[in-house]
Amino acid sequence: MYIGAVAFMLPISLINKLVYTKLTDRKFQLSSANWIDLIIFALVSVWYYVFALYTNRPVGFELFGERDNNKKINLMRNIILDIETSTFHTDYLLAAITALYWFRCLLLLKLSENFGPLIEMVYAMVLVFSQFIVLYLIELVTFSSVAAFALTENPNFANLF
Repeated sequence: MYIGAVAFMLPISLINKLVYTKLTDRKFQLSSANWIDLIIFALVSVWYYVFALYTNRPVGFELFGERDNNKKINLMRNIILDIETSTFHTDYLLAAITALYWFRCLLLLKLSENFGPLIEMVYAMVLVFSQFIVLYLIELVTFSSVAAFALTENPNFANLF
């Protein structure tokens, strides 16, 4: 909860950048890191709203008897209830926030002297690997289609699935 408060500083730095560019008559551009910051800010704002709502909303079932009036227990009961009823998946929200924080951390590490080249190499390897996966899938679909058309009398090759 306290780490999420860092997300509220991200738009402040963006506003500082906007003011600086306007005062120096420069062109203001949003970078990919700025967009990620804004998305993190929006998701953390949703999390704060959900947190405030869930800590104060009563739930009809009991977990621990008289200790159920605790705000932390009330929060967890509401999260469990909403996940079970598929009303709202707080776990997906927190996973998205965490993934974006990690991606933002990678963008910051690209600027460093030690990790920057390493991250660029990994990024290049992922691009080459994705090209290989695309070619592999094209080959797989092609040979599967040929087997399905050529071996129709065999029940193992009646369809692609």
